[in-house]
Amino acid sequence: MYYIFAIIAAFGLSAFQYLYKRKALRLFILRFLVYFLLFLLLINPQITRKTAHTTRPVLYILADNSQSVRKQKAAEKEKAVLKQLKQSALSSKFEIKKFGFDTDLFPLDSLNFAGSQTDIANALENIKMYHASDQTGAVILLTDGQTNTGNNYVYTLSQNSKIKVFPIILGDTNVYDDVKIDLLNVNPYAYKNNRFPVEIFVNAHVNKPVDVQLKIIEKNKVLYRQKIHLTPDKNALRIQTMLSAQTSGVHHYLVLLDTLTNEKNKINNRKYFSVEIIDETRNILLVSEIIHPDLGALKRSLKINPYLKIVLKKPNDKINYSRYHSVILYQPTQAFDPIFDRLKQKKLSWFIITGKHTDWNFINNRKLFFSKQNSKSFEQFFPYPNKRFSLFHIPELQLETYPPLEDHYGKIRFDKPIETVFYSRIKSIETNEPLLVFDKEGRQGVLLGENIWQWRMQAGLNNHIEQFDELWQQIVRLLTRNQQKQRIQLEYDKQFFQGDAIKIIARFLNQNLEPDTLVNPVIKLVKQNKNIPLTQVADYYQIELSDFPPGTYRFSITDPKNNLIKNGEFTVLPFNPEDKNLQTNQKDLQLLANNTGGKTYMPSQIDRLITDLQTHNGFHSLITYQKKQTDLIDYRWLLGLIILLLTIEWFYKKLRGEL
Repeated sequence: MYYIFAIIAAFGLSAFQYLYKRKALRLFILRFLVYFLLFLLLINPQITRKTAHTTRPVLYILADNSQSVRKQKAAEKEKAVLKQLKQSALSSKFEIKKFGFDTDLFPLDSLNFAGSQTDIANALENIKMYHASDQTGAVILLTDGQTNTGNNYVYTLSQNSKIKVFPIILGDTNVYDDVKIDLLNVNPYAYKNNRFPVEIFVNAHVNKPVDVQLKIIEKNKVLYRQKIHLTPDKNALRIQTMLSAQTSGVHHYLVLLDTLTNEKNKINNRKYFSVEIIDETRNILLVSEIIHPDLGALKRSLKINPYLKIVLKKPNDKINYSRYHSVILYQPTQAFDPIFDRLKQKKLSWFIITGKHTDWNFINNRKLFFSKQNSKSFEQFFPYPNKRFSLFHIPELQLETYPPLEDHYGKIRFDKPIETVFYSRIKSIETNEPLLVFDKEGRQGVLLGENIWQWRMQAGLNNHIEQFDELWQQIVRLLTRNQQKQRIQLEYDKQFFQGDAIKIIARFLNQNLEPDTLVNPVIKLVKQNKNIPLTQVADYYQIELSDFPPGTYRFSITDPKNNLIKNGEFTVLPFNPEDKNLQTNQKDLQLLANNTGGKTYMPSQIDRLITDLQTHNGFHSLITYQKKQTDLIDYRWLLGLIILLLTIEWFYKKLRGEL
């Protein structure tokens, strides 16, 4: 409607000026265009424009910058592959982004293969964050597949992540025979003149039977030696032994497995561990109102350690509690009431053994961390282990051969978090009810049943009497560990590999042995003339040190406020994580490719990779159309056109002599 009005108005005005009294058709046309354009600008209609935008799929090229690539002599091959990819026609189909990675992802300028650790999962996680597009993208991953930090990269991406991974497998893909130490279990503490268990898991990948020798060494002295026979079928073995704790202090040990003739990865043939041997006598009070064979069995198990002094008392005896580090209460009754009061007053740890003579009404009324439904009937409880128990290492006991313990039947209830050592089984039914249990701090525990003397007898028949005695010494060690009247308690590993973060935790206690957080502790390393403050975290303090060369380091933690000091020692072992495995992990790279819908290639197959990517139906360019509306008045060239038309009209009039 407005446009018709504009045409009529422009026609009328122009005709009045140039057709009404004179016939100037050219001037009429020029003025008509001027008026029409002016009316259009006044109406100011909106102009719609549609533009097309093409988005190519993204191709990420990730190049491994770790030392293991160089040590496998694959560095030059990786550079050649990158050059070949750069010169290919992939850029016509893909938007290419290049990155290098070791522990972190970084823009790819150049590679020096100096990365001391490899985290492939972190690199892929970063790509997943970068890839915000709905298009399917591709990753060319140049690596040997070895990773020594971070998560397992195999399942970092999936087919739902819209990223397909095409690994280019670098390095040595040959399969070599390999024997290795998989796992090492050992307690970090032991008593002087005692024996402590060491558990070693050995694994092998071999094509024929082999015989190797396992040794445990301290200061170039072989403490233990065993010949091991491994076959392709029987390729895993668990070895258990006991070592003697002769001198106090921190002892460093090496577990060494002989290498095979054609074995390439030799670093996994050795593992280190440390044990702090404690030279401190512990006085244990054993209180019982009755005479029972269990008491003799307990004393025999604990007296093997000359630094454990066991004293047997009756509840009504005069007892100096300040002499004892922990108390074992055998089948408590009402007569034990004053003892529990003193235990609470002295903040002593305790361990209860219950049975048929136990007064459960009394125990329930004391409101300990456990209670039991009182019953006059008795039941036999067989033990079975809790594989997730973490307060100490449970020795091998063959529990399935042990006779049952006897106690009152009833439902057990716990009022705080617990750590269960053994569960109970009634006949063949696993009840999931604890039989031997501690509170979370390991300061209070209970064995719910009598006749442990029969357990010790069965352990002797199984030739495991040392392991049974070790169990009870572990229990006492746990109970007395937190009762050491030292105002500073340190927690840290005794050995670290070069490059590891060295974390030291210090707990400070006040005069009442309660956590003290009003101190300003510092750590001082011997031969370094500086003090470093510790950082408070909850009710303890900690510090993380790093970049220490191999060697043994002594340090002291000081509390200037209370004039307290505690010394410690740790060892840094020479180790380069990139030396851990110098063989291509082709299996995991193949799994990664399969999980994401990709495919693996060798460096000699780059031409095939380029062709496959160019013809792959899963990678499409995305064309998007955008509509944009603008006002006519925004087109400034219309004003210029109006001025041009008026100028032409003026010159034309000048030629006609009308001006």
